[in-house]
Amino acid sequence: MAKIALAKTQGGALVPLTYDDKHFIDKKRVRAVLECDFKTLRNPMFHRKYFLTPPKKLTFLIGERNKLA
Repeated sequence: MAKIALAKTQGGALVPLTYDDKHFIDKKRVRAVLECDFKTLRNPMFHRKYFLTPPKKLTFLIGERNKLA
């Protein structure tokens, strides 16, 4: 089973989000039926910012460790 990402356009069509997703869809025959389970993802930019930024307490501890060295 493949996982692909689709984005909804203003016209209501679902289009592939990446080149790999487009390549997967291009391999299917015309009028092929694909069954899907849809899941809306959270804002990826927020998650990148949240999960890549160390907590302030951890930053403080790292700074203190560097001062001791």
